[in-house]
Amino acid sequence: MKQPGAWLGAVALIASAAALACSGEQSDPTQPSTATQPEMSVQCIPACVFSTSISNPANVTVPPNTNHSTVFSIANTGNVAGTTALSCAAHSAGHFTCGSISPANLTLGPGGDGEVTVSWSANACCITNGNLILKDSHGGGSGTQRISVQ
Repeated sequence: MKQPGAWLGAVALIASAAALACSGEQSDPTQPSTATQPEMSVQCIPACVFSTSISNPANVTVPPNTNHSTVFSIANTGNVAGTTALSCAAHSAGHFTCGSISPANLTLGPGGDGEVTVSWSANACCITNGNLILKDSHGGGSGTQRISVQ
């Protein structure tokens, strides 16, 4: 049966050897060690996470058969740099459609932010409400603009 004290003794022996080696002192393996054992502490390291938050632009009302663009702000709320993986979706039963996203992706440092422009078109009429949604599948953020075509 293994004893818990044996494991801790091995850790203390390794730590003592490392402290002695770092001090530059010579040791005689036949004599008891005179090195003091260093204090050991455990530090919790947070997980490395890239996560994004995307703004919700103001609601708009637009005429049918017109082209538009919306600027979304994106912030890295995580603690490591990362690159977004952006996509656009139009939830409106065909009354407007997504176009391009520029730039297609952003690289953001921890706490960094940037903007992307989404082009879109209003197609059919009348009094139709829907949502233009920008999603980041890498950082997890999502932003929505409510659109009314009249």
